[in-house]
Amino acid sequence: MQIKIAFLGTGTCASIPCNPSCLAISNGRETALVDCGGGCYHQISRLADPFFTHENITEVLLTHFHPDHTTGLVDLIWGEMWDPVSPRKKPLSLAGPVGLNRFINECIMPIIGDHKIPFELHMNELAHSDIFQGSFFSARSHTLSHTTSSTGYMLEFGSKKLGIT
Repeated sequence: MQIKIAFLGTGTCASIPCNPSCLAISNGRETALVDCGGGCYHQISRLADPFFTHENITEVLLTHFHPDHTTGLVDLIWGEMWDPVSPRKKPLSLAGPVGLNRFINECIMPIIGDHKIPFELHMNELAHSDIFQGSFFSARSHTLSHTTSSTGYMLEFGSKKLGIT
């Protein structure tokens, strides 16, 4: 299985040329995002690589809930709802530290407002050492010390591994 990685953002909330944090990982059929900082949903279309399209995003893993790691979720959900060519129908899985459900319901959904999301959002809260089974990988969560909810991941793609901290 061929895996490609693209850095959609390596910056912070500060006004610098780099978008806030987002890593895209793809097997050519599905794409997972690790974090979803502002601008990443739009950045993926600028890659001009068939491995990376917004239509192939299957899941988002959040490391923590700081704005530079999460504000792109609004663009992702909203953009997938209103895509003029093919509005999303397939589910989108969100995985992250304990508190994910509360964060999505109290911080992200109020921005979406009363609009009905035409696809399912599957939320997966991960405690230390829990495993999330993605579409083409597995991810074991590891508690980190950045914030009380910071989580790193050990992603496995068959025999290959990638650590995210």
